[in-house]
Amino acid sequence: MRRTKEIQLSIGSRYYVVSPKIVRDVESLLLAAKAKAIYFEEREIDAQARLDKVRQEHRRNSKSNSIPAHELFPEMFDPVTGPALYLRGMRRREKMTQAQLAKQLDIKQSHISEMESGKRPIGKAMAKKLAAALNANWKSFL
Repeated sequence: MRRTKEIQLSIGSRYYVVSPKIVRDVESLLLAAKAKAIYFEEREIDAQARLDKVRQEHRRNSKSNSIPAHELFPEMFDPVTGPALYLRGMRRREKMTQAQLAKQLDIKQSHISEMESGKRPIGKAMAKKLAAALNANWKSFL
């Protein structure tokens, strides 16, 4: 039987003895979490920069203080990405996975994934099924 080298780890006032493999696994999880945090921080900065840019443009070109939604979120009004984003948002609002929604609609999970990425169009019949499953307006999926 091969004996692995053990590492003594202190967390607060407690000491633990763990294998190097566990330490490597924890380190990789921490690195992944840090990378994810950086990714979302960058997206948040991008969203704030876009908001600032739209506000400046709107102030120059309009006397109104309100900003139309289609100027702030143009992807929501795009005929391809709009329904895909709406589908993902409604599915997440209902706290469903793609697999759960697919099972409820009796279709493949890959079809849900393709619809959410804009690779598969959402037809009228599918929009009505999605609306019933997600408690939403079916016209918003088109």
